[in-house]
Amino acid sequence: MVMIEGLEDLEDGWECTQQEAPGKVKNLHLIEIAHTDDEKWGPKLLEKYMKYGPLLQLLRGHGFRAKLHVFVVGRTGTVYKHNQEILEQLGLNRKEATQALERIHDPTVDYAHNAYQLYRRLRQEKREEEMDGNHPV
Repeated sequence: MVMIEGLEDLEDGWECTQQEAPGKVKNLHLIEIAHTDDEKWGPKLLEKYMKYGPLLQLLRGHGFRAKLHVFVVGRTGTVYKHNQEILEQLGLNRKEATQALERIHDPTVDYAHNAYQLYRRLRQEKREEEMDGNHPV
């Protein structure tokens, strides 16, 4: 996701082919949401900074103050402290940031739970097939 401060104020919009950022537009925020194993958030964060590094340099070369914000969410719904700090940097107060993180966290936990339930059901079905002698050769 990209958030460009000041772009909504431009009457004629901005063509991406322009060489420099329009006068009013200065801050550009790239926002990435990444999912990873709960204990591997640090390497995932580094991976994203490496991925977007060249793009950030290019944007800065065209007059933008470009910044990357990477939210990392663990596969089982783990949210990390740095996610709240990012939301606060983007202008949310602490309460709003906490509520936003809850909205990210809850569906992730539901997804992990549903995936685990599916795994258990499939494993049980496979056991039952093997006990009945109907398993494929």
